[in-house]
Amino acid sequence: MILSEQERILILGNLLDEVFGLAVNPWISESVMKTAVVRISNGRGVSVDGVKDIYSRRGRRNRKRGSPIDGFEILLMNLDTTKSEKVLIHELIDESKLKYFIFTDPDYAEIIGVLRFPRRRRS
Repeated sequence: MILSEQERILILGNLLDEVFGLAVNPWISESVMKTAVVRISNGRGVSVDGVKDIYSRRGRRNRKRGSPIDGFEILLMNLDTTKSEKVLIHELIDESKLKYFIFTDPDYAEIIGVLRFPRRRRS
């Protein structure tokens, strides 16, 4: 399914609302979705096992550094239970330059996880 950036934003916003509820979405508000830039990392998807391998290692490394990223535990748990064989990874950057990765199945029917990256500290 080839979608424009605006179509992806609309679909992702609707999925987030379905999963978290309009008032309960923990991180990404409707106003953020309206002004966000969304990029898809791989249009054909990445294997679930590949995503599990990469993000479990990244999660461990971030915890050891003392800079955990919100959403890793839920993402890894959902990767174990998803029926999808592939995962699309969408990078969302809001107006304040806060970055999120949203993981969906290739049909945009399921949100597998959302990672919220902290703002970079300036040295």
